[in-house]
Amino acid sequence: MTRGFAVLALLLAGGVVAAPVPKALKAKTPMVDGKWLLVGQNWDGKEYPTFNKWMWEIEGERLTYHRPDRDGVYRPSGAEPATTITPSSAGKAGDYDRGKPNGRINPMLIVIERDEMTVYHASEAAQTPVRPVEPKPAAQVNVLRFKRVEEK
Repeated sequence: MTRGFAVLALLLAGGVVAAPVPKALKAKTPMVDGKWLLVGQNWDGKEYPTFNKWMWEIEGERLTYHRPDRDGVYRPSGAEPATTITPSSAGKAGDYDRGKPNGRINPMLIVIERDEMTVYHASEAAQTPVRPVEPKPAAQVNVLRFKRVEEK
C-alpha cells in the first residue's frame, strides 16, 4: 500500500517524464491531410477569376500536386515530386513551411474552417519570403482557397 502512495506522489509531483513523441507522429497533420481542390486564388492582393483547377493531396509531410487531364481525371503531376509541407518550427497554430525540390522554403499560414482550407503564402517572387501573419490578401502574399474533396 505504501508503494502505491509513493507512485502516486511521484506522478503528482511530476517525477515521471513522458517519452518524447516520435517525429513521424508529430509530423501528422490530421486537419490538413486529405485532397483539396483549388476553388479560388488571389495573387498580391488581386483576384484571379480564371485559373487551372488543380488539387493538392496532403499526407503527413508529403504534398502532391494533381492536375486534371483532358478527360477530367486528376492525376499526380511529376513537376514537383519532392514537395513537403510541415508545421513551422515557429510553433504558432496554422504556420506551415512548404519545402520545394530546389531547397527553397515557402512560409505559409493555413486556415481551415469545416471543409474549406485557405493558404496564405509569401509571394514566390519575393527575394526573402516572409510568413503571412494575418489571414487576408495583401501585397507579396498569395492566397489559395481550397474545398476538401470527399473520398468516394
